[in-house]
Amino acid sequence: TILFPYILTTSPITASPHLTRLGLLSNRALWLNNDQYALTIFDSTGADLVDYDHVTIYDAAGDSLRAIPNGDVSFSAGAFSPVSNQIFMRTHAKGIDCVNLTTGVRTSVVTNDTVNSMDVSSDGTLLVYSSDVASTNGTLPAYAVNVANGHTKLIASNVIIPKISPNADRVACINIVDGNNTNILVYPVATPP
Repeated sequence: TILFPYILTTSPITASPHLTRLGLLSNRALWLNNDQYALTIFDSTGADLVDYDHVTIYDAAGDSLRAIPNGDVSFSAGAFSPVSNQIFMRTHAKGIDCVNLTTGVRTSVVTNDTVNSMDVSSDGTLLVYSSDVASTNGTLPAYAVNVANGHTKLIASNVIIPKISPNADRVACINIVDGNNTNILVYPVATPP
């Protein structure tokens, strides 16, 4: 896959040299602090016929800085907290792990569920995700999670692609009305105690 980076701080916007990435699965780059970004890279297909992926972090020049096994940060499957410097990613088992990019410590946040999509607050204390495993008749319930202690609270149903507001007091999401129709709804949200 070929990446086409652009320098947005120049006028006019200019293209950087193209970068080739083998095994690239990301449909977007997850931007991190310090001009770094993360991409999902394919590793292999397991005996269960499910893909195993890893996350590679690159600098703005395209140099590989670190790889994190068993992770996916493709669109709505990963998020970054700039305040806590943590990357949140969906795992092979469709749970959520976070890695503190300062210390390298990896922590499981969601385990006994199947995450469809998610987002995290800028300070890394609140995570919202929609669940495939708790789905009933195709509905996808959304849960707020206290990242520090794992406590959860149901927010709504029929939710995909949650996005937490800058103040972490609301979550906007695509609401599935039926098989062919969606709308955007906003719900109040708070970090569960």
